[in-house]
Amino acid sequence: MSTRSERRDGLDGVCTTDGLAVRLGCFGARDQGRCDNHLTIRRDEVEGRVLKALQEKLLNRELFVEFCHEFTREMNRLRMERRASLSSAKRELERIGTRIKKLLNRMLDDKIAVDEGKAEIKALDARGKSSRHSSRPPMSRSRCSIPRWPSCTGRR
Repeated sequence: MSTRSERRDGLDGVCTTDGLAVRLGCFGARDQGRCDNHLTIRRDEVEGRVLKALQEKLLNRELFVEFCHEFTREMNRLRMERRASLSSAKRELERIGTRIKKLLNRMLDDKIAVDEGKAEIKALDARGKSSRHSSRPPMSRSRCSIPRWPSCTGRR
């Protein structure tokens, strides 16, 4: 019994293999006739090329260390951006709260018309809701499930 696995190849649709197929080819050419590409490649040749690329590119220590440093730098940049936006939103919420209190006190002291005060409070409340929405904390702070690699972080 063969199982069929498919993936998009970006050119003519789907590349398909049958469970234990020895050769891989274009599904669009083989089964649907909508492609001229009748070339095939042995599965072990594809696996060999992938393993060779992994060994030469991904498993290269210098490239891996460079990737780790760039990844860390980008994650730190994103964290700093997020903290800055949270601080800004927090200050905005404080200003809005202060302004609403002043408006309420002025309305109670009859220094401003109630309708005028209510309109401004509604506008401030809408601004506050949008600030609260942007100041929500990021995803849960649970620990990352990916272990730290000593060669990447320099820690043991």
